[in-house]
Amino acid sequence: MIETERKRRGDAECRPRNPYAKRTPFPGVAFFKLPTDLYDRGYAARMSPSMIARYCTFLRLSNFNYGRETIPLTARELKMLDGISPRTARDVNTKLFELGLLRRSETNRRAFILVHPFRWPELDSKPRLQRLPSGKLICREIGESPLNRRRERVSSVTPSTKYKQASSKNCRFGS
Repeated sequence: MIETERKRRGDAECRPRNPYAKRTPFPGVAFFKLPTDLYDRGYAARMSPSMIARYCTFLRLSNFNYGRETIPLTARELKMLDGISPRTARDVNTKLFELGLLRRSETNRRAFILVHPFRWPELDSKPRLQRLPSGKLICREIGESPLNRRRERVSSVTPSTKYKQASSKNCRFGS
């Protein structure tokens, strides 16, 4: 009884001894992988919640189908899995095609094919996740430096703008 309770809670004694076990937040629970390029290339920021849910459903089905990239399920079966209504699903699938994350099969027009992240088109702006020497995580766009942002903020407030802001506040109360 105590061992099963420890396994359910995920105590350290019951965790597997492999080095990758430290990266899973819930030991003993099955996972499927999400490509990190979805975030690193800026696709996740451009996707709606229903697009992310549908794409995760496609990834789960691919994992369940022994890693095959072809998803031969119908719209009704996909709706049973992710709960996206047919009209929204059609719009979501169209947007996933436009982003280049999905394509149609040539032999079976109803089947979806996941596109490998190496073949995704490049987007104009990409976020970058970075750990500062202090240990803090920040997210910024590539080409943007935290020092440059600070300089822009400091240089945008000049003494004359400070005076104008203060005088406009005073004028509001005086009139």
